[in-house]
Amino acid sequence: MKRYEAICIFYPDLAPEKIDSVISKVEGKITGSGGEVKKIDRWGMKKLSYAPRKGKGVKEGYYVAVYFSGPGATPNEVNGLLSVTEGLIRHMVAVSQVMPAAEKPETKEEDKVEIASSMLESPQK
Repeated sequence: MKRYEAICIFYPDLAPEKIDSVISKVEGKITGSGGEVKKIDRWGMKKLSYAPRKGKGVKEGYYVAVYFSGPGATPNEVNGLLSVTEGLIRHMVAVSQVMPAAEKPETKEEDKVEIASSMLESPQK
């Protein structure tokens, strides 16, 4: 299964309960289509880089990233859900280039010590 990410920008005045509701609908759509949610990352309120056509006068938005894996139809289903969801300024679903921290392989302590000692032994030019 491929890894994907969905980035959502919500209106700044939207109630936190409404944001949670949309995120749980997205989770349900992902798991319902045979996928798995890897991580939900709430970035919080951020300034928008440009004024969107949809939200006249909006200068900031509440950002949420959902990292998930699933079969090929999953991103289309998530995109379809987000397209008809009220309260979103913008959204994007794409193949993920980033591995969430929950999936990153851990470096063993012995490896860290070995790397550090090899750095100390190498001659400086």
